Amino acid sequence: MKKRIGLLIALLVFALVGSVSASNWDWSWTSTEGSDGVSVYYPASGWTWTEGSDGRRVVYPVSGWNWTESKNGRRVIFPLSGWTWTDSRDGRRIVYPLSGWTWTEGSDGCRVIYPLSGWTWTEGSDGRRIVYPLSGWTWREGPNGRRIAYPYDGDSFARVEDLLYGLFIEKIPLAENLQPHLNLLLEQMGVEYYSDSYDLELRRAHHLLNVNNFFEARDLFRKLSRTGRTDYIRREAAYYIGYCSIKIEDYWQGIQDYRDFLSQYDVPQNARMVPYALYVVGVLYENLSRQFDAVEAYRQCVRRFPHDEYGKLSQERLNVISNSSRGREIAGRHVEVDSRFSAKKHLSPVRINPFDGFRVDSAQIARVCQFIHSVEHMNDAEEAFKKLTAADKKLDTVRKYQHILANKQRFENLHKGAQK
Repeated sequence: MKKRIGLLIALLVFALVGSVSASNWDWSWTSTEGSDGVSVYYPASGWTWTEGSDGRRVVYPVSGWNWTESKNGRRVIFPLSGWTWTDSRDGRRIVYPLSGWTWTEGSDGCRVIYPLSGWTWTEGSDGRRIVYPLSGWTWREGPNGRRIAYPYDGDSFARVEDLLYGLFIEKIPLAENLQPHLNLLLEQMGVEYYSDSYDLELRRAHHLLNVNNFFEARDLFRKLSRTGRTDYIRREAAYYIGYCSIKIEDYWQGIQDYRDFLSQYDVPQNARMVPYALYVVGVLYENLSRQFDAVEAYRQCVRRFPHDEYGKLSQERLNVISNSSRGREIAGRHVEVDSRFSAKKHLSPVRINPFDGFRVDSAQIARVCQFIHSVEHMNDAEEAFKKLTAADKKLDTVRKYQHILANKQRFENLHKGAQK
């Protein structure tokens, strides 16, 4: 069994290595195997390993990180500055930030960490303690005695596990060279985040996204949107298809991807990620000078999700549009307006808004729009195609319109032949 686990890990990391190479990142990887037979892959430069008495090796950056061993023999890593650890009665050692965080232990012996400010805990009849925010959240107890936290104000589909996970990640000191290796660091820290959203392939897709390998990330998200084992995974993957299309600068395909997401997942019983998609669709339309469509998307987001962060962002865009007639210029300034809302405010371990820190290339939009218009009206399409760059020609939208152009030309030739 251990050999099989090691093989699975090896296969996953080999896939990651190939993806990294494809994204032009100058990384090299190596591996180490513990006496338990499990191998772990890690960056060859600036990292090292240590082995616990249980035979499992963990890897960590040489600079600024260290390890500690729990009673069960498993070693975990943690940042040297401002972090500490605590032992549960079940033998696990948990690392957490020294400032502003604490822990609590239920009668079942399991400890859980949480922020000191604004959070509390409750214990179910099964002895398990859970933590949750004091404001806007409460709990209920299931038939098995396990208590579950849920929000009564704001986003009704929010999960306390996601919220806590995001807050924890914000405390990890990540230098720029470590940011793409966040998932590897979390695994070595012993962080457990098993939920409907836990999936190795989904994490690999986000890793590809984090290292700017957008084409491969999109392919994997597309696959997971069809084959993911839970609705949670399929929904998240479907959302990030459009996210990748935007990063590739294929805004027209991005609109189609997000429309596909909304048609499948905008359902009464579950609106998770729907406000994000509505807002992003509005931004897409705005940048393509389709202001009427942008306003419709923003209004729908505001009407349905007035208390959500992206409902408020949509209202901001509506206010700006209503106060100015310079629609195209407004769209070009969108990133500056939106950059005030950082990832910390959303408290998410993954990126949500594809326009954060992203500037739209108006010249590229003009070239592709001209080509689309030329194909649709069969007016100087060949000349418009010549003006496209090599990057433009790789876009799904351009390829689709190339196919449309070829079919139209074929039909015209057949029609001319029939007239003769």
